Amino acid sequence: MQRPGKIEQPPGVRIASEADRGSLADLILAGANRGHTLTRADPGSVRVAIDRAIDRDGLVFAVIGTANLIEGGIGLQPARLWLGGDDDWYWTDLGLYVREEYRKSSHGRRLLRWVQWWAQETGQPVYFSLLPADRMEAKERLFGRFGRRVGSVYLIGDHDG
Repeated sequence: MQRPGKIEQPPGVRIASEADRGSLADLILAGANRGHTLTRADPGSVRVAIDRAIDRDGLVFAVIGTANLIEGGIGLQPARLWLGGDDDWYWTDLGLYVREEYRKSSHGRRLLRWVQWWAQETGQPVYFSLLPADRMEAKERLFGRFGRRVGSVYLIGDHDG
Protein backbone atom coordinates (compact mmCIF):
# COMPACT_ATOMS: atom_id res chain seq x y z
CA MET A 1 0.00 0.00 0.00
CA GLN A 2 1.27 3.46 -0.88
CA ARG A 3 1.67 5.84 2.02
CA PRO A 4 2.43 9.08 0.23
CA GLY A 5 2.80 12.54 1.67
CA LYS A 6 0.69 15.22 -0.01
CA ILE A 7 -1.34 13.59 -2.78
CA GLU A 8 -1.92 15.54 -5.98
CA GLN A 9 -5.09 15.12 -7.98
CA PRO A 10 -4.21 12.63 -10.73
CA PRO A 11 -4.00 14.07 -14.24
CA GLY A 12 -6.95 13.41 -16.50
CA VAL A 13 -9.34 12.60 -13.62
CA ARG A 14 -12.11 15.13 -13.06
CA ILE A 15 -15.46 15.47 -11.31
CA ALA A 16 -18.34 14.54 -13.63
CA SER A 17 -20.31 17.45 -15.03
CA GLU A 18 -23.65 17.98 -16.77
CA ALA A 19 -22.14 17.09 -20.15
CA ASP A 20 -21.11 13.64 -18.82
CA ARG A 21 -24.59 12.54 -17.77
CA GLY A 22 -25.41 10.20 -20.69
CA SER A 23 -21.95 8.74 -21.22
CA LEU A 24 -21.52 8.04 -17.49
CA ALA A 25 -24.85 6.20 -17.37
CA ASP A 26 -23.80 4.15 -20.42
CA LEU A 27 -20.50 3.21 -18.73
CA ILE A 28 -22.13 2.07 -15.48
CA LEU A 29 -24.99 0.18 -17.11
CA ALA A 30 -22.67 -1.58 -19.56
CA GLY A 31 -20.28 -2.72 -16.82
CA ALA A 32 -22.93 -3.83 -14.35
CA ASN A 33 -25.01 -5.63 -16.94
CA ARG A 34 -22.05 -7.59 -18.35
CA GLY A 35 -21.71 -9.57 -15.17
CA HIS A 36 -18.94 -7.49 -13.57
CA THR A 37 -21.00 -7.07 -10.39
CA LEU A 38 -23.18 -9.34 -8.30
CA THR A 39 -26.39 -7.73 -9.50
CA ARG A 40 -27.80 -6.13 -12.61
CA ALA A 41 -28.10 -2.36 -12.65
CA ASP A 42 -31.48 -0.65 -12.55
CA PRO A 43 -31.33 2.22 -15.08
CA GLY A 44 -33.62 4.42 -12.97
CA SER A 45 -31.48 4.02 -9.86
CA VAL A 46 -28.30 4.68 -11.85
CA ARG A 47 -29.74 7.88 -13.32
CA VAL A 48 -30.89 9.12 -9.89
CA ALA A 49 -27.37 8.62 -8.50
CA ILE A 50 -25.78 10.38 -11.47
CA ASP A 51 -28.27 13.25 -11.18
CA ARG A 52 -27.41 13.65 -7.50
CA ALA A 53 -23.68 13.63 -8.24
CA ILE A 54 -23.92 16.15 -11.06
CA ASP A 55 -26.21 18.37 -8.96
CA ARG A 56 -23.64 18.11 -6.09
CA ASP A 57 -26.34 16.59 -3.90
CA GLY A 58 -24.19 14.43 -1.66
CA LEU A 59 -22.74 12.01 -4.24
CA VAL A 60 -19.65 12.40 -6.41
CA PHE A 61 -18.40 10.71 -9.58
CA ALA A 62 -14.86 11.17 -10.85
CA VAL A 63 -14.34 10.33 -14.51
CA ILE A 64 -11.68 9.87 -17.18
CA GLY A 65 -12.51 10.69 -20.78
CA THR A 66 -14.69 13.12 -22.66
CA ALA A 67 -18.40 13.83 -22.43
CA ASN A 68 -18.86 11.73 -25.56
CA LEU A 69 -16.94 8.77 -24.15
CA ILE A 70 -16.34 8.29 -20.44
CA GLU A 71 -13.57 5.68 -20.36
CA GLY A 72 -13.67 5.09 -16.62
CA GLY A 73 -15.29 6.42 -13.50
CA ILE A 74 -15.66 5.98 -9.78
CA GLY A 75 -18.55 7.00 -7.56
CA LEU A 76 -18.64 7.80 -3.85
CA GLN A 77 -21.37 8.53 -1.35
CA PRO A 78 -21.20 9.78 2.25
CA ALA A 79 -22.11 7.36 5.02
CA ARG A 80 -22.08 7.02 8.77
CA LEU A 81 -22.66 4.07 11.03
CA TRP A 82 -25.97 4.40 12.82
CA LEU A 83 -24.27 4.77 16.19
CA GLY A 84 -21.70 7.34 15.05
CA GLY A 85 -21.62 11.01 15.86
CA ASP A 86 -21.36 14.07 13.64
CA ASP A 87 -17.60 13.57 13.27
CA ASP A 88 -17.89 9.95 12.13
CA TRP A 89 -18.77 10.44 8.46
CA TYR A 90 -16.86 8.57 5.80
CA TRP A 91 -17.24 7.86 2.08
CA THR A 92 -18.21 4.55 0.55
CA ASP A 93 -18.19 3.43 -3.05
CA LEU A 94 -20.84 3.40 -5.70
CA GLY A 95 -18.47 1.40 -7.87
CA LEU A 96 -15.38 1.60 -10.02
CA TYR A 97 -15.99 1.17 -13.74
CA VAL A 98 -13.49 1.06 -16.61
CA ARG A 99 -14.60 0.22 -20.14
CA GLU A 100 -13.31 -3.12 -21.43
CA GLU A 101 -11.09 -1.53 -24.07
CA TYR A 102 -9.31 0.58 -21.42
CA ARG A 103 -8.75 -2.13 -18.81
CA LYS A 104 -5.04 -2.46 -19.64
CA SER A 105 -4.53 1.31 -19.26
CA SER A 106 -3.70 3.15 -16.05
CA HIS A 107 -7.34 4.24 -15.62
CA GLY A 108 -8.12 1.97 -12.65
CA ARG A 109 -4.95 3.01 -10.83
CA ARG A 110 -5.56 6.71 -11.53
CA LEU A 111 -9.15 6.47 -10.27
CA LEU A 112 -7.99 4.78 -7.06
CA ARG A 113 -5.28 7.44 -6.69
CA TRP A 114 -8.08 10.00 -7.04
CA VAL A 115 -9.88 8.27 -4.14
CA GLN A 116 -6.74 8.74 -2.02
CA TRP A 117 -6.71 12.40 -3.05
CA TRP A 118 -10.43 12.74 -2.23
CA ALA A 119 -9.94 11.26 1.25
CA GLN A 120 -7.10 13.72 1.84
CA GLU A 121 -9.13 16.70 0.58
CA THR A 122 -12.28 15.89 2.54
CA GLY A 123 -10.47 14.67 5.66
CA GLN A 124 -12.73 11.62 5.65
CA PRO A 125 -11.72 8.02 4.94
CA VAL A 126 -13.12 6.00 2.05
CA TYR A 127 -14.34 2.42 2.48
CA PHE A 128 -14.53 0.48 -0.76
CA SER A 129 -16.36 -2.85 -1.11
CA LEU A 130 -15.07 -5.42 -3.54
CA LEU A 131 -17.97 -7.54 -4.76
CA PRO A 132 -16.88 -8.64 -8.23
CA ALA A 133 -18.36 -11.54 -10.09
CA ASP A 134 -14.87 -12.61 -11.18
CA ARG A 135 -11.11 -12.00 -10.79
CA MET A 136 -11.32 -11.27 -7.07
CA GLU A 137 -7.62 -11.94 -6.38
CA ALA A 138 -6.42 -9.53 -9.06
CA LYS A 139 -8.78 -6.83 -7.83
CA GLU A 140 -7.67 -7.34 -4.23
CA ARG A 141 -4.04 -6.87 -5.31
CA LEU A 142 -4.93 -3.65 -7.14
CA PHE A 143 -6.93 -2.20 -4.25
CA GLY A 144 -4.24 -3.31 -1.80
CA ARG A 145 -1.82 -0.87 -3.44
CA PHE A 146 -4.04 2.04 -2.42
CA GLY A 147 -5.55 1.02 0.90
CA ARG A 148 -5.57 -1.66 3.54
CA ARG A 149 -8.09 -4.42 4.11
CA VAL A 150 -10.25 -3.70 7.17
CA GLY A 151 -13.00 -6.33 7.14
CA SER A 152 -15.05 -8.81 5.17
CA VAL A 153 -18.53 -9.10 3.72
CA TYR A 154 -20.67 -12.23 4.01
CA LEU A 155 -23.80 -13.06 2.04
CA ILE A 156 -26.40 -14.89 4.11
CA GLY A 157 -29.38 -16.15 2.17
CA ASP A 158 -29.95 -16.59 -1.53
CA HIS A 159 -29.00 -14.00 -4.09
CA ASP A 160 -29.16 -14.75 -7.79
CA GLY A 161 -28.16 -11.30 -9.12
